[in-house]
Order: sequence, then structure tokens, then C-alpha cells
Amino acid sequence: MKDSVTFNGETIMERRAQDYYPSPDSVINVPLKDYSFLVGAGSVFSTANDVYKFGEAVVDGKYGEGAKTSLVGATTFSSNGSTNGHRAFIEVEKNKKYGYVIVANMSGAFDMISQGLSEILQGKELTAKFTPTPKIIPNPNKDINEFLGHYKQANGTDVELLFRNDAFYAGDIKLYPTRPDCFFEYRFFGDACFIRNESGKITEINGRESALI
Repeated sequence: MKDSVTFNGETIMERRAQDYYPSPDSVINVPLKDYSFLVGAGSVFSTANDVYKFGEAVVDGKYGEGAKTSLVGATTFSSNGSTNGHRAFIEVEKNKKYGYVIVANMSGAFDMISQGLSEILQGKELTAKFTPTPKIIPNPNKDINEFLGHYKQANGTDVELLFRNDAFYAGDIKLYPTRPDCFFEYRFFGDACFIRNESGKITEINGRESALI
């Protein structure tokens, strides 16, 4: 691995890819964030070739049998990560019958592409379908304030729905209205729809994803 470095925001890195987010108008720049305090998580910049070399080393046991046992599942070693704009995914079959890496400096249909690649390489039927670009419309909701508040996500973390700079956000993810009670977010390229109870009060986002707290 010769093209992997620990990065901090003050460093000028040769060949560093700029980060982008899709937007209704095209793409926008993502502000650089310094993740060097994480020590090895979001602070590492690498290439697809280097990430694959790391995956092969894991399944070959070059980091020790303890690491191999804890990181390699029944059939594959896989891992993924994301920062602001960057996405990465690796999957290596434990006997190295197949393997691949995706690294990207813009979100969007990343998850559908990685899922589709995995299915193709395993000879499975494709289940990931391309999602067309959504139609963003002026806010169709009577009272946007009823969506605001704290929600608990399925993974146990909290997210705050708030207004900032005349825009609607879930944490730092901007939400764009597409129809009543539904919004689109471009970071993970998916819908965020609010669920109401029988009395019409909002209680959840996307049903199983997040609950109002």
C-alpha cells in the first residue's frame, strides 16, 4: 500500500479528489472536514488499488488470525465508510473467488451500484434498481414546523430535524420536498418520508428508520 496516507485539513495532498454532492441544479462542493482526530477512520485517504490490497491481506491472515476471524464473515470480508462526499466499499470473497472496491468522491446511486456489483459477481439476479432523479417541488406541506424535532434512528443515534439558512436539514443532510410528508436527500440518494399516527401526528421517518423522541 503505497498510496494511502493519514490526512489532516492543513495538508496539501497531491492528487486529492475534491468532494461533491448532487443537488437539484447539478453538483455542489462539499466543505473539507478534518477527521485526523479519529486516528485511522475518516483520516485515511487511499486509492481503490490500495484498499483492495488491504482486503486481500485481511482474508489472507497477514494481520493475524485474530483479525481475520473477527473481520471475515461466513463468506466474505466487507467494509464500508463515508465522510462528507467520500464513499468507499470493499467486498472480498474469503477464498478470493471474487472481490471489488468502489471509491467515490460524490454520493448518489453509490449503494445501488455496490449492491448490483456484488450480485453480478455472485451470479445472482439483480435486485438493485436505478432510481431516477427526483422532481423537487415547492414545499407542499402546510406547516413545516411539525417535522422539526429530535428523532432516534434504527442504529440508536439521534438526529435533529431543523431549519438552517431557509432550508430543511436532518443533521447536516439537506432535505428537498417531493410530495406531502416526503423529502429527498442527495447524500445517500433516497427518500425520507414522515409517518403519522391515527390522529395525524408525526411519529417516525420512513417507518422503520427513525422514531420521534
